[in-house]
Amino acid sequence: MYLEVNGSVLDEPVSNELIENAVYSLTGDGDSFLILSDDEMTYIQASGDARRGFTLEYQDGSLEQHYYCTDTDIPAGKVIDAFRSYFAQEDDWKNKHLWQREEQTANVSPGIVRRAVVIIILAILVLIAWPFINAS
Repeated sequence: MYLEVNGSVLDEPVSNELIENAVYSLTGDGDSFLILSDDEMTYIQASGDARRGFTLEYQDGSLEQHYYCTDTDIPAGKVIDAFRSYFAQEDDWKNKHLWQREEQTANVSPGIVRRAVVIIILAILVLIAWPFINAS
């Protein structure tokens, strides 16, 4: 397993002490997150800070298996417990919180939508103008 803090993978081996230090190092500013991963698609993640609380998420092998914790403002101690339990490959972390599967939505860029609208408008204009074009 490896531990990532604010986008940087830590060089030292994961330990319970490293997890605790990493949780308390989060400031809540900007990208303030912690990820403990088995691999790119299997992980537990927390974001926030000890003062205001954290949010928790996990993914179990695929984007279709991405879950978020319905609890909000989770205290640092509970986040540490969840990460330690995940690290020990126990299921306690999963059973101590309520989880909701994240709905997957299509990622359509605004540029594609604009092009589609322009094409539809042009097609309508051609259909309207067609009788006048053929009358000539």
